[in-house]
Amino acid sequence: MRKGLWICLLSFFMIISLTGCLNKNNPEDVLEYLKRTKTSSADVTIHVYNDKQTLEYKGQQLYSRKQGSVFTLDDDRKFVLKDNNIYVEDKKNENTYTQDEGLDTILKYTFIQEYLNMMYSNGDLKYTFIKDSNEHDQYLMVDFLLPGTNRNLNNAAMYIDLDSQLPFKVDVFDLEGNKTIDITYENYETNVKIDEGDFQVEDYKNNN
Repeated sequence: MRKGLWICLLSFFMIISLTGCLNKNNPEDVLEYLKRTKTSSADVTIHVYNDKQTLEYKGQQLYSRKQGSVFTLDDDRKFVLKDNNIYVEDKKNENTYTQDEGLDTILKYTFIQEYLNMMYSNGDLKYTFIKDSNEHDQYLMVDFLLPGTNRNLNNAAMYIDLDSQLPFKVDVFDLEGNKTIDITYENYETNVKIDEGDFQVEDYKNNN
């Protein structure tokens, strides 16, 4: 009898503990939930704005805490971000090559985990809870400064749906407050099963 009571109490406190770890009303808990993600996948649409035109890119992302990040564009180009390099596979031209990660900041800034790392390094975060009668009933907006001296990449806002606790959009602004990039995420999934072969870069290195 006493043993059964202890088991019931233990189960009760475990439920309370797990529920507390996922408090949707606490912005830090929501971000911590995303930061603990080991793997993720998403369909991504990117818009890059300048004075002359708006560029649009669509593709699929994979992220692995151990393996790195992969972005496959719909135009048959694949980018593997790993070991401070970007390994590029151009399927149309049947070519592979390597470039320094710093040469393509925009590509790096499309991954949610990169933003989470920058949030924690800067520490100056602004939280806003927003109710929306459209697609997302309630979401969290996190505004934060971006590192570096690029005037076109001054600060960003991440939007997180509170029901799913998953991000659905990131906006990037210049020093004057103009939007320079927006990234929309669809079918975002966390802790998904991945194929480690998608992150292999030996063939890229051998062709350089």
